[in-house]
Amino acid sequence: FSRLRDEAGTIIKPADYLGFAHRAGLNSGIEKLALLRAIHVLQQLDARGKLSPIFINVSQELLSDGHFFSTFIEAMKGTRNLSHNLVLEFSQPIAAAFDERDLESLDTLARLGFTFALDDVDHVEMDFEPLISRGLAFVKVPADVFSQGLIAGEARIPADEIRPLFEDAGLQVIVHRIADETALDVALAQGVVFGQGNLFAEPKPIKADVLSDAGRAA
Repeated sequence: FSRLRDEAGTIIKPADYLGFAHRAGLNSGIEKLALLRAIHVLQQLDARGKLSPIFINVSQELLSDGHFFSTFIEAMKGTRNLSHNLVLEFSQPIAAAFDERDLESLDTLARLGFTFALDDVDHVEMDFEPLISRGLAFVKVPADVFSQGLIAGEARIPADEIRPLFEDAGLQVIVHRIADETALDVALAQGVVFGQGNLFAEPKPIKADVLSDAGRAA
């Protein structure tokens, strides 16, 4: 996740800057820097023999930026080991609004080995198949959905049916926003094996030595 710092070095969280950044047309620029930073970190992890997947949020704006997208694709050719470990994450509302051009972009990325994650999944009132056929591999379901149920029209899919529903479609479920032991217990009771949230640890910045080494590698 992108976090900015002000002149005093204080961290500014996305919830505090995204609205302003969107109005000022800065979101795409911030995302480009974050994506390039993620690639640099993967390069350094690869050099250390510790390559592992990194999830990074991407907006429709960035996906639709033709100039940056073509430059990014060209830069990633021949680095399939990195592509396999960079999971591009879209929120459910953004993915539900993808048009044919966006889906073509996903096709291009999938051919390079990228996989995708769908974030903040709280309903099933969309067609998942076009995304699954293009490399959607993960769905991130908020912890409270397992307590309240997954929205399906006027009904709700109960907790014990959520994981099987997505796994039957070939998708790995990640429970996120696990903030307390109660949320963790609910997730574990449903056999979910991947989760994230402040209960495990507060977000931490990437270590400075990794970033400096990655910058030199780039």
